[in-house]
Amino acid sequence: MSRQKRAIAAALIIAISRKQRRERTRKRIWIKEWIARRPALGAYTMLLDELRSEDPKQLKNFLRMSETDFNFLLQCPLQRKSGRRMQNSLRKMELPHCVGALDGKHIVIQAPLVVEVTTNYKGTHSIVLMALADANYKIIYANIGANGRISDGGVFNNCGLSTALEENTLNLPPPEPLSGCNKPVPYVVVADDAFALKPHLMKPYPFRNQPGINRVYNYRLSRARRIVENVLASLQQDLEF
Repeated sequence: MSRQKRAIAAALIIAISRKQRRERTRKRIWIKEWIARRPALGAYTMLLDELRSEDPKQLKNFLRMSETDFNFLLQCPLQRKSGRRMQNSLRKMELPHCVGALDGKHIVIQAPLVVEVTTNYKGTHSIVLMALADANYKIIYANIGANGRISDGGVFNNCGLSTALEENTLNLPPPEPLSGCNKPVPYVVVADDAFALKPHLMKPYPFRNQPGINRVYNYRLSRARRIVENVLASLQQDLEF
């Protein structure tokens, strides 16, 4: 073999050896399994359960608090206000015994691989943000992550706030008579027609041609509901991407 051929063969051997060495030392891209499943399972719906069972440290990082504190907040969505703060909030609502306004908002998201669960009535993909706001435009309860195909009423029936209202564990003031009346009336939250009427949840009178006193009630309830509608509209602009 001539000197030139030996030089070419040596150069090829060196090139092949360097290539093999680079392939062996190439960094492998590693990703946590629960992150890899997000395109298929969505950003929130099953995330807490996955983190709780697979990566408790990341669960605390995601919640920015311990799981114990998080569960405590879920069980106690409202705290008793001082007498002066409660009276100021009720006065601003201009609706007797109304402690807050409740509503839901669809937050548009990127379509996941399983599109059926997030497709809403408008044909877009979303999750539901439900919030209860007081007269100071402060959110005192929030629930986010329900699939967009679920109605506001369905989301409310399965959230902690509904359970707390049913079991009377919200530390709301006891029922008291309204001005000029003797019958005790409970403190309530107000919502729209998407929610079912309950002892602690008021909604507008349906249909048109209501008597005057009913129209006044609907007007005052609608004015109170504007608070949570404005809060959710502002949040929607920040959350959608």
